[in-house]
Amino acid sequence: MLLRSWELRHWMKNVKGDLGTLKGKISELGNGLEGDGKSNELVKDKLEALEKQKEQLEKVTGKPTGSIHMAMGQLEGNFKTHIQKPLNLAVSAVDEAIGTLGGKFDSKQNIAGIFEHIKSKVGEIKGSERRKKSGVDGIVARFQTYVREVGRNMQCQTTLQAWLDKILTHNGVVVYRLGKFVGDNKGGQLNGKYNSEKGMHDPIKEKTKAKLKAANVYGYAESESPVESNGLLTVMLTSLMKFLDAYANKLDGRINVDNNTFVTELVSKIEGDVKNGNRYSGYNNQHLTPTVEAVLAALTANARRTAGEIGSLILSIDRSGQPSEGSIASILDQITPIATKLHGQLEGATKTPGPPTGPNVSPAQAVDSRLQAVRNSFRHHHASSVSQSPYGDAR
Repeated sequence: MLLRSWELRHWMKNVKGDLGTLKGKISELGNGLEGDGKSNELVKDKLEALEKQKEQLEKVTGKPTGSIHMAMGQLEGNFKTHIQKPLNLAVSAVDEAIGTLGGKFDSKQNIAGIFEHIKSKVGEIKGSERRKKSGVDGIVARFQTYVREVGRNMQCQTTLQAWLDKILTHNGVVVYRLGKFVGDNKGGQLNGKYNSEKGMHDPIKEKTKAKLKAANVYGYAESESPVESNGLLTVMLTSLMKFLDAYANKLDGRINVDNNTFVTELVSKIEGDVKNGNRYSGYNNQHLTPTVEAVLAALTANARRTAGEIGSLILSIDRSGQPSEGSIASILDQITPIATKLHGQLEGATKTPGPPTGPNVSPAQAVDSRLQAVRNSFRHHHASSVSQSPYGDAR
């Protein structure tokens, strides 16, 4: 059991008081018998022996050379040197460390304030997948949305619509061939609204989408390489990449068949809309078939290019065909749980549980309270040690 300094001082005072009383009694006994001469030889011998013991007692209890007095002086010095001073330095060091740390975080001068500040910054890094979609969670949410929407849009052909718009407008081969087809049929061979390259866009887009749907290109690709809508980003994006590759392969498989039947059937469907039924003479479809072939080739190229961009830019696919550890997706997969866990731990450290589950202070506030209690206790004992002598009068 640790003996507190004030208890030790009190105990030593009692011992010295008892020793002082005993010393006085011995002196009184000797003084009372000195006048009797040799009539009390027996007692006197005993008293002389006792007087010698008294002298030894004086060496122990007397000031300033008494061993108890000197030991008490050493006790005070040892207490100040080995207990009081190190404790003072330790408490001061804690205060200084908290102050220094607080200076790094906008002068937060307590543990609770520092933790709250760190939590807010970690929260900014973690972000949110809702509303503004900020931070790591926001980036992950955007990628997840991209994967789900591309997969869904490929099924409902929204992505195909966007690809076809760009192909018919910007693909050089398609624009050239389509222009030649319209030019070859300026003599009324085409229905009025289809007498221009732009007028031809809608029938080509609609008939192409219908043909791909009838051929079930999406269904075959999705059954072979389904798109994952949940899980790690690397898993979701890899599944989308593989699906797009499968889609391109299935479309190529439909195009590259004997007698080019897929293309000729699609051309026939387009002609059924654009040809003027009353003016067949002079109609020339020489450039329509290559136009359709170029459109389909561009669709497969778009699917493969998108898959390639996912693989190279986001997944950084290595030679084994797997996402590399340094890829964007892999890094996000690694840091997302770390940020979530750290934010949760800081939330727990700074959250006030309140009754009936616990005290109405957070763990960080509880640490501050304990540190303040140590400071107050030390200051109290320090003041007591200054105002009170650690030893009393032994005489």
